[in-house]
Amino acid sequence: MSKYILFFFLLATLGSCKNDELMDYNSGHFLQWTMADRDSLKFSFSHYPENDELEVKLELQLKGDLLKKAQSYRIEVVDSLTSALPGNYRLPENPLFRPEQVVDTFSFVLVKNDALSAPVVLTLAIVTNDYFMPGMETYRYACIVFNNVPTKPLWWDDEMERYLGTYSPLKYEQFILCTKVNDLSGVDPVTLRKYALEFKAYIALNGITEANGDPMEIPIY
Repeated sequence: MSKYILFFFLLATLGSCKNDELMDYNSGHFLQWTMADRDSLKFSFSHYPENDELEVKLELQLKGDLLKKAQSYRIEVVDSLTSALPGNYRLPENPLFRPEQVVDTFSFVLVKNDALSAPVVLTLAIVTNDYFMPGMETYRYACIVFNNVPTKPLWWDDEMERYLGTYSPLKYEQFILCTKVNDLSGVDPVTLRKYALEFKAYIALNGITEANGDPMEIPIY
């Protein structure tokens, strides 16, 4: 699903470059995402085992004069490019762009339920209201892909196995519950060893095994 959506966005991007160059930002107030429509945000609830909801924050950029007071803007779900059910997300009813700001944040909530056993897509569009118009075409849409499917994080590579051993969904879940950390990207070796030793002690103290009953091995000493 996400591959087709990203392909659509790429075609839209290529077809709209000339229109983007001709926009006159002196003629009003325009809003656009700071992420391009060819990009997508990806979330897995399996990386947040203690959360039934996740708050997502997307940046919006103002083109034109700064606001003197807060003004409401309009965000809509693009049904034709969305596979997530309405119960999978919750959007604010009347979001406001703050005064004297070039960039502001649009916050909404993703909701975990049984429908997330496979990846789903939520596509949001900036649409015209009484005060704002959408900015450049390539920054009018935001694509969020999310699921509740156990997935191995990219940072758990061969080097990381020196600290945490072989990945398993249960081991990753227990690691997060123990350390409250779900991303070890860029963490220095001293801190990695600290986390690994803490996790090893946690496993021993709680008698945790793999799902098949095998020992949950952490190789660090």
